Amino acid sequence: MTEVATPIVDADLPFPRFSVAERDRRWGLVRGLMAREGLDAIIAPENTGHYDHWQSDTRYLTQVGGNCVDASAILTMDHDAIAFVGEGSWPGLAAPHWGVRVLPTARYFARAMIPAMHDLELDHARIGVAGMELGLRAPEGTIKYGTMKKLIEAFPQATFVDATRLMQEARYVKSDEEIAMLERSAAIAEKAVEAMIRTARPGVRECEVYAEMIAAEIREGGELPTMISWFSGPPGVRAQRLTIASERVISSPWYITQECEARYAGYVSQRMQPLYIGKLPNEFKAAFEAQNRALFACYEILKPGTTFRQLIETSLRSGEGSGFETPLTMHGRGLGDDAPLITGSAGLAMDMGEVKANCVFQLKPSAVRPGFDGITWADTVVATPNGARRLGKQPIEIANVE
Repeated sequence: MTEVATPIVDADLPFPRFSVAERDRRWGLVRGLMAREGLDAIIAPENTGHYDHWQSDTRYLTQVGGNCVDASAILTMDHDAIAFVGEGSWPGLAAPHWGVRVLPTARYFARAMIPAMHDLELDHARIGVAGMELGLRAPEGTIKYGTMKKLIEAFPQATFVDATRLMQEARYVKSDEEIAMLERSAAIAEKAVEAMIRTARPGVRECEVYAEMIAAEIREGGELPTMISWFSGPPGVRAQRLTIASERVISSPWYITQECEARYAGYVSQRMQPLYIGKLPNEFKAAFEAQNRALFACYEILKPGTTFRQLIETSLRSGEGSGFETPLTMHGRGLGDDAPLITGSAGLAMDMGEVKANCVFQLKPSAVRPGFDGITWADTVVATPNGARRLGKQPIEIANVE
């Protein structure tokens, strides 16, 4: 890591921010991709959906975002980024540090963007729209119909094309500064896991445990919204995934897993930590051993040049002879909806070709078989020439409270 990787905090505005050098790196990278595709401008639309993940491109270009503030952005080949915000002119975390002009919209985004786009002389331009279609978890796009319709009507001589993958390509390889933010969010996620292990006991409601996890993240400087998806219940009848824990009272035995995300400066790390309350059955120990074989096998080959198909196959082969299947779930980590996405139900979505150094991922092989709840342990990792480097520090184990 280099000196510039330390997150910067303004004494007058105590929020983390990125350096001007990082701004120049991003804008230069995006402009290079725009030139390759023949684009004069790129629009990142306003959409706070999926825990703010669908506004990642706006935040990447401007640092404006977080806490569900509505924001969009325009970057051209010749002019600095402009941000448009939904309420007042709140500049986000650190937009002034980057010299980003922030314009209010009173929630009418197209109405605010159209005069700015005329000023930028985009009347006959070829304009890329990130989120026009083909989103990773939004295959029908993330820009609102009303906004897109008004832009097309206002610029009948312009050409609008999808730029969702272009922005995914820009965000795919992380800088040292980005990885520093992800390490901080990984530490925050681990604080939430600690809170879960400390508070989950028979007689305690699930929602109380969940509340302690969220509180732990906020105390550490974590940002909302964040996702903690929740799987919990007696072994064998564990509840399906919930977006928030219920008021059920924990008993013994009880099995809890979760996808515990934490966000810092918009950068999202994730932990999955199995917790068993009661005497740990041998079946769980055997499943965890199989899951770990898949996990470490994937860690070993997470190097530049490895394909995502190789990772899928490596994970599956690792379970052979164990009595469990070990399918791989995997996705990028960064500002939100980062490519690629590997799931058992959807296969491989938005294949980025191969792993590159400084790509950051969530590798989540599971050990599963019919009649068994399944088990997954996962951390956020960065790809290096030597394989995966964990961004977290907690031990790889089943947490057990007897």
